Amino acid sequence: MAGAEQAFYKSINDIMSARYFHMRAAAGAWMALARAAGAESGALSGSASEAESQEGLGLLELADRMNAVSGWAEGAGAVAQQIADQLSRAGERSAQATERAVELDVEFSEVNAWEQQRIDVIDVGMGVIRTNEVADDRRDALRRQAEAVLDALGDEFARVIGAEPPPAPEGGAGDNTFSAAASNG
Repeated sequence: MAGAEQAFYKSINDIMSARYFHMRAAAGAWMALARAAGAESGALSGSASEAESQEGLGLLELADRMNAVSGWAEGAGAVAQQIADQLSRAGERSAQATERAVELDVEFSEVNAWEQQRIDVIDVGMGVIRTNEVADDRRDALRRQAEAVLDALGDEFARVIGAEPPPAPEGGAGDNTFSAAASNG
């Protein structure tokens, strides 16, 4: 019994350590980032359109760069949303696993109580041995169920892989396109 009980509670403790509410909070933060990136993409795109409609030295180049950054922000928002979705699914599965772990823990305690009650009323002999066998079989089945829940949770966590960020727009820091255009005008 001690080996099955120890293995059972190791799986239960591992399941309970997942802290699904932390995953949900992280998913919420990634969703907020995705929304912010989408809003900034729209704002940049609007500013780029406004710059394109104006006359002036370098405004078309500025609009092109703003559109590039807008596209990058949109891509970054999509990445943030993918990560949020992955974390949200993992958090949901973790909550379900935690609920099942609590149910299994109650069942395990019930098996132990049943075994003790039977032993208290049975004389020493084959009845006690059979009671122990039945209880050990039930505990072993519960251990296997707990391990299966933990394995499924590990599989879900393995699906949280992030996403490939979009490439940065052309003309990063150190590019003097605007300065060169302004000095030639």
